[in-house]
Amino acid sequence: MYSFKQILFTTILLGFFVGVNAQDWDSLRADLEKDYYQGLRLRSKVRLFISSYGAISKEMDSLNQAISNFDSLTVVKASAIIENYGWPGKSMVGEIANKSVFYAIQHADLEIMKKYYEALKESVKTGESDPWDFALLTDRILIDSNKPQMYGTQYYFDEEVGQYFFYPIENIREANRMRRKVGMQPLKKYAKRNNIVISDTSLQSASN
Repeated sequence: MYSFKQILFTTILLGFFVGVNAQDWDSLRADLEKDYYQGLRLRSKVRLFISSYGAISKEMDSLNQAISNFDSLTVVKASAIIENYGWPGKSMVGEIANKSVFYAIQHADLEIMKKYYEALKESVKTGESDPWDFALLTDRILIDSNKPQMYGTQYYFDEEVGQYFFYPIENIREANRMRRKVGMQPLKKYAKRNNIVISDTSLQSASN
């Protein structure tokens, strides 16, 4: 449920979109790009905080709250843009701002992700958004719906063993085929690069 601050922010944005001109779009692009880098800075601290303080710690709780506050504002902004103009493609706002909108929706709740899923799909079809963004959003929706993921992009940290693990993947071999199709590296390489564990059973069916 949106807070009064979020509703007010949405109202301001909707007013901004009336009669928007090129200069306004430049301002919006700059704002989205600022969000992109701020989000990266916040999330880049996650692994460091986990290794330094543990996944269950006051420091991690504080970081998670900061990320949650940030996400709650960016999703309102992204939603207002999509509602008025559709998914903002690279030719409209540039690559970084386009990615900023994607991250805002990807980190939203399930209802929001599902609401704009088709909009991203169409943007990818026209070459206005990256296909791996569609893969990431697909997997996030599946995992949040308690279903196995298709591409193998989602993982979690197990505090008890101190290791990252993939959420369940529907079919490892098929996941690798789909990853190649959208320009992503094979699961084994992705797992090694990010220090993520794949079970022995999963490895037996994974292609190299």
